[in-house]
Amino acid sequence: SGFAVQNSTGNDTIFGLTVNSANSLAISGGSLTVTGTTNLSGQLNVAGGTAMLSGPVQGASGGIQVQSGGLTLNGTASIGTFNLVSGTVDLTSTTSTGSYYQSGGALGGSGTLVLNGNNNIWSGGSWGGAGLTTIGYGSSFVLASPGTPVQLNGRSIDVASGGSFAVK
Repeated sequence: SGFAVQNSTGNDTIFGLTVNSANSLAISGGSLTVTGTTNLSGQLNVAGGTAMLSGPVQGASGGIQVQSGGLTLNGTASIGTFNLVSGTVDLTSTTSTGSYYQSGGALGGSGTLVLNGNNNIWSGGSWGGAGLTTIGYGSSFVLASPGTPVQLNGRSIDVASGGSFAVK
């Protein structure tokens, strides 16, 4: 089951957001701002428009997918799965994820992205901004770009002791 925010031009601001397991919230137009805590054990899908999560995001078992439009994470975030297909993601704080996949779009901002686990793949799109991407202890990251160029424009990559980085 799922819910959708489909304002083509409207702006909605709410204090908190909870998306429970087996549920999803799709944002396909307008803008949604969450000023307080976002709890994700389900799926948040940005398929157009913009979403700004200003407070902490607690979602170690949930996921975020950005298909188009934009997502800004201003608070500290812990996300189970993070998929960037197209559109933009702006990090201003620390975001950690157990599984990251980027096939397009742009990751930017001054925040830190911490990649944990062994299912982290970048196959298209760009990374920019003054931020840092850290491959956590015991985690792996694969740069797999068969025929599709990827662009690293200012963001730094740090491989923690025990982490691995591979280019395929």
